[in-house]
Amino acid sequence: MKENNYDVVVIGAGVAGMTSAIYLKRAGLNCLLIEGETPGGQVTKTITITNYPGFKSITGAELATKVLSQVKELGVDILYQKVENVKLDQDMKIITLDDQKEIVTKNVIIATGRNPKKLGLPNEEKLAGRGVSYCATCDGALFKGEEVVVIGGGDTALEEAIYLSSLCKKVTLIHRRDEFRAKSYLQEELRYIDNIEIITNANVTELIETDGKLSHVRINKENRVENIKASGCFIFIGYIPQTDYFSYLGIRNEQGFIPTNANMETTVKGVYAVGDVREKEVCQIVTATSDGAIAAIHLSKALND
Repeated sequence: MKENNYDVVVIGAGVAGMTSAIYLKRAGLNCLLIEGETPGGQVTKTITITNYPGFKSITGAELATKVLSQVKELGVDILYQKVENVKLDQDMKIITLDDQKEIVTKNVIIATGRNPKKLGLPNEEKLAGRGVSYCATCDGALFKGEEVVVIGGGDTALEEAIYLSSLCKKVTLIHRRDEFRAKSYLQEELRYIDNIEIITNANVTELIETDGKLSHVRINKENRVENIKASGCFIFIGYIPQTDYFSYLGIRNEQGFIPTNANMETTVKGVYAVGDVREKEVCQIVTATSDGAIAAIHLSKALND
């Protein structure tokens, strides 16, 4: 069964995808928003957001609910199903759902997001939002004056450790190798910050919970076990973009993210990419909504020309 009465299909209902849908609908276009999990994406996993304009403090779930409510009030069609396959390298794009239903459209906005790589420790998921975080900019203020741990050795890990050092009493940076992969200027800056302790050649083996929250991080350094006091553990070991469906198009970079031009267009006509799935330097809620608006505006103009 095929349906082809949509001007645009948005795959992914994170804040970028939902913003695209809002702008598309307000432009008079008939759009479909497809989401296989929870609307809001990674935002819903953030306990408190303090850096989104207009809100001094708001939970991720509350922000996602507000945006979704706006989408629904505009009358955007929302389909809660998983995408099984896509064929986008043709004039009429075909999106196959998990029930084998096919959606046909000329334009697609990819808003499938990314997921942080996990350590894979037993209670990591349980402690997410209770001490374990994957975004220092989002959650750092919650640990002001406390002791935290940062895990990773790339640019993001060092940048976030430096940021957290301005908020926290102590930051312990743990890396499993003897050298960082981060840019040299970040490594140099790191060494001049008094409240950052660096531990290399160490693996995190356990996240220790006390009264339902993180209290310590256990490491193994050269066969010596040590428990490090930490109310927060920030994990930055990379991200996994949700782009497997689009690999055949040749639009992904080596890390799996999708490069676009300033209008959010990919190299495939009629295919746009927005939010954290895009190749870009800054991934924040506000930049995701910006991407969504830009893609929708330029797509609307293209359809009306």
